[in-house]
Amino acid sequence: MQKKKLGVLGLIPASLTGIASPLCMYGTIPIAASFSEKGMEDDWPAAFMMSSILLNPQLLFYSAALGPAVLLIRFVSCFICGVTAGLCVRYCFKNKTFFNFAGFTAPVNRS
Repeated sequence: MQKKKLGVLGLIPASLTGIASPLCMYGTIPIAASFSEKGMEDDWPAAFMMSSILLNPQLLFYSAALGPAVLLIRFVSCFICGVTAGLCVRYCFKNKTFFNFAGFTAPVNRS
């Protein structure tokens, strides 16, 4: 997705991918760190992380058990929160980096 010039529209698939991600926060952060390491701008990983943290497939099943209205509200609100997080990072941190993933580098083999 990085090589495609989607701009702000890239927040939509980033947020949807976060919703579909079965990972919790502890699994999402290293993935976002690898996106950042590869040169992806910070707005897409922010949308991915926010949506992934707020909603995972297990929560979708719980929401579906409460009824279709609850499921729809949860899905739409998580999607909007993910896109909003990406927009905030995009426009509030235009020429600055938002994330600091310096501690996520792979350890050096000393053997």
